[in-house]
Amino acid sequence: MTQLRWIAVSLIAAFPLAALAQPSPQQPADPLDPKAPVTAPGYVSAFAGYVPATVGTQASPDKAWRAANDNVAKSAGHAGHAPANEAAQVDHSKHSPAPDASKKADSVDHSKHSEH
Repeated sequence: MTQLRWIAVSLIAAFPLAALAQPSPQQPADPLDPKAPVTAPGYVSAFAGYVPATVGTQASPDKAWRAANDNVAKSAGHAGHAPANEAAQVDHSKHSPAPDASKKADSVDHSKHSEH
């Protein structure tokens, strides 16, 4: 190898050793030492950002629900999904008549039902 390659390989091999030369972070306090410095515990309430539901509205939640329920009850059809007037109904006059159920029952062989 040439001298330049040896220098490059040596630097690459020595690079991990540079990490060992870094100053170590401050060691944590010994948990058994009663005089070890500790930070004061902080308290943050779970309700610190709570905004009541009635802020910004005039009605309480139960009254708002009752008003919404009454509004849906006044709507046409089933919660506004079904048409309320006869003009919007589907014209069923163009459907073919239903097959005669008595003829169908007679044409089925029921003799093997006793084997159940």
